[in-house]
Amino acid sequence: MILPRRGRAQEDRGAKLARISVMSGAFERQTGTSWDPPGHTYSLDIMDVPEILADQFSLHYLELQTPHFLSTEPSYVARFNDRLKKAKCRISNICLELDDADHKYSGLVGPGSADPPLRAKSIELTKKWIDIAASIGSPTVMANQTSTPLVDNFDTCVETLKDMEAYGKTKNVAVTVENRGRATPEQLAKLIQTAGIHANPDLGNFPDEETRARGMRLLLPLTHHQCHVKKNARFDFAHSIRLSAELGFKGHYSIEGGGPDPKVNLPPLIDALVEAM
Repeated sequence: MILPRRGRAQEDRGAKLARISVMSGAFERQTGTSWDPPGHTYSLDIMDVPEILADQFSLHYLELQTPHFLSTEPSYVARFNDRLKKAKCRISNICLELDDADHKYSGLVGPGSADPPLRAKSIELTKKWIDIAASIGSPTVMANQTSTPLVDNFDTCVETLKDMEAYGKTKNVAVTVENRGRATPEQLAKLIQTAGIHANPDLGNFPDEETRARGMRLLLPLTHHQCHVKKNARFDFAHSIRLSAELGFKGHYSIEGGGPDPKVNLPPLIDALVEAM
C-alpha cells in the first residue's frame, strides 16, 4: 500500500524521533543535582522526565547524567526503572560525573587522572554505576573525563579503562569516552582502540570544521551506538548530521542542551536534528 504524502512524512518523522535521545542536563535547572545543598526545592523530579519526553516531545530515550540521579539506593533505582517502563522510555547512556560538590563537572575523578588514588576511586565509582546501568537497561556508560586530556597520561589511562571495560563486560555494559579538550582525533582513536572501549563522539566538541570532519571519520566507526549533538556557532550543525549519515552512522543522536526552559528550547533543537537526518 502506498501511504499518502502526509502519512509518509509522519512515519518518516517518527522513525527519526526514535533515534533521538536527550541528556538529562536539559532539565537540570528544574530537577537540581545531587551536589546541591540540602533544602533546595525544584519544580521537577527526575522521575518525571521520561514521561515528559514521551508525552511532550514524542521521544523515548533519555541520556542520564549521574548528578541528576539524587540517590543510588536500590529502592530509588527501582522506582526510576518503573517510571521508565511506564513511559516506554529507555536509557541510551549514563554520563559519569564522579566529582564532589566542590569540583562538580571538572572531571578530576577519572581514568585520565595523574593521581593513583583518584584513578582508583574512578574505577570503584564506575563499577558502581555500571551495576546501576545494567539494572536500568543502559547499554553504555561514558567515563568521567578530566580537564586534562586522557592522552596526557596515556598508559595509566589505558590500564584504568581496561579495568572498567572488563567489569562492564560482565554486566553487558560498554565503556565509552568522548572527544574533549585538546586531544587530537588521532590520539583519542588510538586510546580507544588500545583500551578496547568505544567512542561516544560529540559532534560539537571539535575546535573547527576541518578537525570535526577528520574526527568524525576516525571516531564514528569506533562508536558503540550513540553520538552527542549540540548547536555550536563554530560549525554547521546540519552538515555534521548529514556527514554522519554519509559515514554510515545509524545510531542515536543525543541532544546536549535545552536552555532555561526545555519546553521552549528543546523543540527547535529536535526539529533541526530531524530536518538534517
